[in-house]
Amino acid sequence: MTGDLPNPPCVVFDSSVVERQCHALRSYLDRVYPRSRLFYALKACYLPPVVERILASGCGLEVSTPSEQSIARHFGLAGSRIVWNSPCLDEMALQGIVERGELLNVDSPCLFSIVDRVASSLGKRVQVGLRLNPFGQGRLGMTPDQAEALLRRSPRVEVVGLHIHIGQGDRMAGAGLAEKQWFLEMIGRWESAFDLRLEFVNLGGGLLVGEPPEVSLAPLLTNLEKLKSSPELHLEPGAYLVEEAGTAYSRVVATKTVGSAHWALLDVGANFLVPLERAHFSVTKDDDVRQDLAVHFGGPFCFEADVIAKDQLVAVAPGNIVKISRCGAYTASMSSCFFSAPPPVFWLEHGHYVALRRQPSTQASFLLYHGYPAPTA
Repeated sequence: MTGDLPNPPCVVFDSSVVERQCHALRSYLDRVYPRSRLFYALKACYLPPVVERILASGCGLEVSTPSEQSIARHFGLAGSRIVWNSPCLDEMALQGIVERGELLNVDSPCLFSIVDRVASSLGKRVQVGLRLNPFGQGRLGMTPDQAEALLRRSPRVEVVGLHIHIGQGDRMAGAGLAEKQWFLEMIGRWESAFDLRLEFVNLGGGLLVGEPPEVSLAPLLTNLEKLKSSPELHLEPGAYLVEEAGTAYSRVVATKTVGSAHWALLDVGANFLVPLERAHFSVTKDDDVRQDLAVHFGGPFCFEADVIAKDQLVAVAPGNIVKISRCGAYTASMSSCFFSAPPPVFWLEHGHYVALRRQPSTQASFLLYHGYPAPTA
C-alpha cells in the first residue's frame, strides 16, 4: 500500500533510518579505524527487510543460537561473516561452528573445554576469541582470571581475539566507557605477559542511540591504537542500528487518575512494547499540544509492568492517536501473543508501506498462536 499511514494500532519500520545509522557508523570507522568489521546483533530485530538492508551495508551477523544461524544461512552468509556469542552451546553446535569456519567468542572455561575436545576429534587447530566479563557481574562471559588460565592451556585451541561483555542497562552518556577503557589497558598488559598476538578485539555493542558514533567510540580507539598487535576492531551494534527506525502508532482507549498519577491507557502494550530495563520509549502526538501535567502511558493488559513511558508532557484524551518512538529494538523480536496478538508491522520505503507478518485478525492470531481454532465468524 502507499500514501497514508495504516490504521492504528500498527508499527512502522523506516528503511531510511536503518540506512542512515548504517552509513553513519561505517563512514566514521572508515575514516578513523578502517581495520574494522561490523556484526549486526541479530536479536535486536529479526524482520527480513531490516536484516536485508543492514547486510547490504556490509555488516555481518552476530548470533547466539542455531535458530539465529538459520537466518544467516537464509541470507547466504557463511564463514567469518558470522560471529557467535552464546553461554550455552553443546558439542554438536560447536563442531558445526568450527567446521563452517564461523567466528566464535567462547563464553566460559566449560565451553573452551568442549571446543578443545572438538578440535581433538577433528584433528585440527581451532582459533577462538574469549568473551570477557571484566568485573564478574551478571552471567555472561568469563572473568579475567579465568581467561588468563586459558591463554596457554591448549595446543589445539589458539586464542586470537578478546571480546568484552558489559551489560547495557545504563543509558546515560558514557555507559560502559570506563570499563572498556580499563579492558583495553588490560589487553596491553596481557600482550607482554603472554606474548599475545591478537587478530581482533571485539568491543561488543552498547553504542549510544541518538548520538554520533564518535561519542561512544573515539576514547576507545585511542587506547586500541596503542596495542602492539594492531588488531582488527569488531563491533556488534544492535539497538544503534534499529531502535530509532521503529515507531508504534496507538489509540488512547481510556484515561484515569490513581492517587496523584495521571494515566493514559493505549491499545498497544507489553506484547510488543516489551518493558525491558533498557527501553526508552517516547510518546508524542501530531498536534504537539504540550501541557505541564505529566502523564504516564500504559498498555491495556492487567499486570503492573505494562508501562510504556512515564512523565510525558502530552495532552491526550480518549480516541487520540499517539506516536511511540524509539521502539525498533527488542520489540518485534520479543513480541508475543500475551493477552492479545501484537499489532501489525509495516516496512516503509519511498512512501510505500509493506505489511509484514500478515495476520487474518488480532483475535484469530491470538487463538491460533495458543493452539485454538480460528473463529469462524
